[in-house]
Amino acid sequence: PDSWTGRVAPLSVPAEGRVHLLPFLLPTQICDSDNPAIIQLARSIVPRGSGPKMAAEVIRDWIRRNIRYSLDDKRSRASETLAKREGMCSNKANLQISLLRATGVACGYRLVHVTKECFRSDKMLPELFEKIHEPTVHCFCAVYLPDIDEEGLPKMTGSFYNYDATERVREAN
Repeated sequence: PDSWTGRVAPLSVPAEGRVHLLPFLLPTQICDSDNPAIIQLARSIVPRGSGPKMAAEVIRDWIRRNIRYSLDDKRSRASETLAKREGMCSNKANLQISLLRATGVACGYRLVHVTKECFRSDKMLPELFEKIHEPTVHCFCAVYLPDIDEEGLPKMTGSFYNYDATERVREAN
């Protein structure tokens, strides 16, 4: 795919022959990676020529800094989350995935069960905390990164890695 068109050509072979990654590159109804605002933002924050790891880090960090956590409809399109500049974990992951797909990086959603204690904080209203189901689901982005050979070139193998834009940046000890 052309990493700056924001679209994967129909029937193209993604990621150097990794046909199984095609579903992780395409837009969906809510993951609207073909939306002009999504494409424009992706192009403006990801340096041209960046590999998938750098694109994943830049986009994750941009979402951490620019999208405020708030409760929202999990069915919101990525472009709606971008316009509002806020959303919950599923909205943030959806926007993150849309931006990555707009740059030609294969990625998808990862879901994990967490206890409601993960949400306890001084800022959490007690009446809201009581409405959280036990366990609840946390959604975040997983990015496909190809393995690299001794010469620094991508291999035909690779793995999905977690890039959670909801978690805070951890301080170095």
